[in-house]
Amino acid sequence: MDAAVLVAKCQNTKQTFGMRAEKKGRGWELTWAFPIREQSAKRENYPTSVSGQIDFSDEYPGCPYCERSGFVHCICGKIACYGGEESYTCPWCGHTGGVTTTSEFNLSGSDM
Repeated sequence: MDAAVLVAKCQNTKQTFGMRAEKKGRGWELTWAFPIREQSAKRENYPTSVSGQIDFSDEYPGCPYCERSGFVHCICGKIACYGGEESYTCPWCGHTGGVTTTSEFNLSGSDM
């Protein structure tokens, strides 16, 4: 089974976490999220890129800090948790903007 870990940050706490994605057919399914320190993520060679449709497994717990079950992909190329708000502020770069939805992604997590 192919799997990847994407590095994200919590919008509320700005703490880093990993999202585990498993290859499912032509897309990916997020199955797990866990706290991780940025230095540990760098040492573990995270992130890994994924492209295609991304779904959530029934077991996906959401952000380990605030339990939001969605994510947003900022214009800076990084990922943050997302709870359905009309706008967001990126915990990586500080960009504030509106949110659009799509089912197809090309995510590279973070280059920290």
